[in-house]
Amino acid sequence: MSNEERLPLQSKQSAERYLLGGMVKFANLLPKGEQDAKRFLTIAMQVLTQKPDLLRKATRESVLNCLIECARLRLDPEGALGHAYLIPYKNQCTVQVSYKGFIQLVKRAKSILDCWSYPVWDGEEFKIIAGQERKLIHVPDLTDEERESSFEGLRGTYACAQLFEGVVDFEWMNLATIKKIRGKSSAWEEWPVEMAKIRPLKRLMKRQQTTEETLANGLALDDREGLPREAKKEIEGEVIEVTTREEETPLGTEIVEETRADINTGIERAWKSFHEAKLDPRILDMQGEFADYLNPDMTSDAEAWKFRDHLIRETLKVAARH
Repeated sequence: MSNEERLPLQSKQSAERYLLGGMVKFANLLPKGEQDAKRFLTIAMQVLTQKPDLLRKATRESVLNCLIECARLRLDPEGALGHAYLIPYKNQCTVQVSYKGFIQLVKRAKSILDCWSYPVWDGEEFKIIAGQERKLIHVPDLTDEERESSFEGLRGTYACAQLFEGVVDFEWMNLATIKKIRGKSSAWEEWPVEMAKIRPLKRLMKRQQTTEETLANGLALDDREGLPREAKKEIEGEVIEVTTREEETPLGTEIVEETRADINTGIERAWKSFHEAKLDPRILDMQGEFADYLNPDMTSDAEAWKFRDHLIRETLKVAARH
């Protein structure tokens, strides 16, 4: 990262000049090209004007990276739709997909007709009927909108997905589990119940094994929740995410979120699923043998990570066809 990119945007005028330099990138990522890119930048500038910390403190590169991620997901950065939030974190800009944003991502999946998520509060009728035909019954009290500003009285949240086969699948998560897996993002302080509604929705979507690309990218982004995207590697056009540590880590130092042991475990699991799907390894069109990707002396963490994700994607394509 150059010295200029380490600087904050500082003012609305300098932000406009800098972000206009990314117009081509936005146009390439958005459906209607330049038309969508102009609209997208207008919304982005409104957000930056309303959040002076992003102008005065966040590095200009981190702001641009977050906007590129929003464009890649085809989600508006805040604005009227509120699909994704730009959140200052020390001297970085971070991005958090909102509940509304996740709903948009889910509805793009061809295997899903509709989806929704609700909080369950003390005093509401709620029960899950287990067995051969699982059912969820909830009678929500919609009279008190103010209580969504805290966890007080919240029992948990659930998400439902209506599938093309006429089946409604659901996922329930109690408050203790939600608190256990919550991330570091300040979004949990500002929108606690909305963030809690995302947790079962995200788990439910991972179980559906959809191959919708923007949904997969949104789930991957949420896995990095609360951590700034300071550095990145691009291999054959695919972004491999890495993060930086806290402030004491020098700028530009790249640290993969998962340890090599975690990556290797993921490769072994993905390789097993890949073969259970009766897939030919030649379709991967990747150099090296399976064992090479487990050996850190043979392949880098980024290469091993990419191999694991490639295995998973090919397996999910087969699952979606059956």
